[in-house]
Amino acid sequence: MRFVFLTAGLAIGLWAQSPANDVVVAAGIYANHEAVAAALAKGGPLIDKPNTPAAIKVSGSHREKAGVVEVHEKQTDIFYVSDGEATLVAGGARVKGQNGADIAGGQTFHLTRGDVVVIPAGVPHWFREVAKSISYHLVKLNTPAGGAGTTVTYVGHDKVAAALNSKGEIFAAPKLRLSGGYRTGPDQPAGFNPDPEIHPSSIDIFYCIDGAVTVVTGGKVVGMKDSGSRRMAGARVEQGRADHMTKGDWLLVPSGTPHWHTEYPLGSYRYLLVKVEE
Repeated sequence: MRFVFLTAGLAIGLWAQSPANDVVVAAGIYANHEAVAAALAKGGPLIDKPNTPAAIKVSGSHREKAGVVEVHEKQTDIFYVSDGEATLVAGGARVKGQNGADIAGGQTFHLTRGDVVVIPAGVPHWFREVAKSISYHLVKLNTPAGGAGTTVTYVGHDKVAAALNSKGEIFAAPKLRLSGGYRTGPDQPAGFNPDPEIHPSSIDIFYCIDGAVTVVTGGKVVGMKDSGSRRMAGARVEQGRADHMTKGDWLLVPSGTPHWHTEYPLGSYRYLLVKVEE
């Protein structure tokens, strides 16, 4: 049997025409907790997916002092605070202040561990004060105008924790959603979903909060069929790569890429999910 290796984007079109096609797709992009911890301690890249419309980048960031005003005309920024605290000013208009650039009419947010901030493209922002230090996960992505909303969204750690515990929504916009996720093994059927799946037009980015799971990505889905809601499912995945996710790991699953949660060594897996519509 001969397999043809294609990009995820081209594979989408083929699957749409023939779900039984023998197309083997590359696996997702995985960053383990050791690499994540190192990036959060000093700052550094973790995931880079430039060859997609969203051009997603995931990195760890660490600050010990105030920054400068930044405006990203095409990129939306998502902050998820890992540790420390800082004062962030965002929105309004960029102006020249006494100590250089400043923001007039912006909102002030005191960030602490577990907080989430979504800053749409074109919105000025800066870390005005850093008490001692702050470490945070940063997801950057290109979004069309209005795709991530037009105003800054701040979600405090209490609401984020509640969403993570209930599979609830954290943020929603036309092309971008953040939510809590929770999956369990077969011994807890209410949270168990054994089916591999494919999202032809959306990217899934998983960050493991706690628990553990084996996720198989890439390869091909056997018995694939349309299951509605821009989702395809099947019986199993062949020729994929297995990643054993634990607390602190990131995994990006490109659109059109099979992903299959298979084993739950600790019984469950809780995660932050960033979903980007392409």
